[in-house]
Amino acid sequence: REAGGAGNNIRLSMVRKTDGTYKLGCRIKKDTPDPLGTYFCGQFTFAPNNTRITVEYVAATGAATNDGIIRLFKGDTMEFERTDLQSTFVIDTLRFGLPKTAAATTNGSYFLDDFQSFRTLAP
Repeated sequence: REAGGAGNNIRLSMVRKTDGTYKLGCRIKKDTPDPLGTYFCGQFTFAPNNTRITVEYVAATGAATNDGIIRLFKGDTMEFERTDLQSTFVIDTLRFGLPKTAAATTNGSYFLDDFQSFRTLAP
């Protein structure tokens, strides 16, 4: 979420498929054009056990620049990369749970082991 809690800037979506595997994808809010648009990341399939998922996000350096970065990793393998984001949003909050639009019949649970969140100063 954006500083001050205004909006979902990066949204990760996980879907359980009928074969027991999961599919993960994401979308990122753009700074411009007005109204705000969205970048969509590619989806990839992963097994639910013992799979480390890493999301790396670097905000763009300015409002009119396209130098922001998003990377999704499964284990040590990069599954998706985009290096032309026009998104200067700062991430200050992370939420887990169902989106508002989830069907009333949605149920189940998913366990997150060894969750880590950290900030670094990107180059």
